[in-house]
Amino acid sequence: MSRSNALRLAALLLALPALFAAASAPASAEGEILILPSAGYYLDAEEPYVGLAVEFPIGNGWRLSPGIEYVFVDDGDLYALNVDFIYDFEFEGGITFWAGAGPALVVADYEDDGVTIDDTDLGLDVLGGVSFDAGAIDPFLQVKFTFADDTETVLTGGIRF
Repeated sequence: MSRSNALRLAALLLALPALFAAASAPASAEGEILILPSAGYYLDAEEPYVGLAVEFPIGNGWRLSPGIEYVFVDDGDLYALNVDFIYDFEFEGGITFWAGAGPALVVADYEDDGVTIDDTDLGLDVLGGVSFDAGAIDPFLQVKFTFADDTETVLTGGIRF
């Protein structure tokens, strides 16, 4: 299978849970579908990134959160597609902590100090974060570890709306 076909297949497999959740998501206020633009830093790659995720409620405090992150590497591309299952721990005062995990597809095609890196790896995300109820737009902070051939630690800040 060619690399482009493998990427298309992987993207489709990662998108299927999101499509299922969107079709079955409840319409109540507690079950809102949320958009999460974010930015942060890949510690091991030593580069900033931007990302976008969508959160679908799936019940009993659980959310499905497919997303994409693009890392600003020199001379090429580095991005990750992920589908994380997240559990919310809500507290008084509008603070929500969460923890989660899910599959990740990391695609790297760039040069680093003269070495060409050309990998497509399946991995596992393990993450935790906190959000603050600020009305219609809630800021959040998150730490994520992606375990793949090249393990990565990702620091993230963003908003949920």
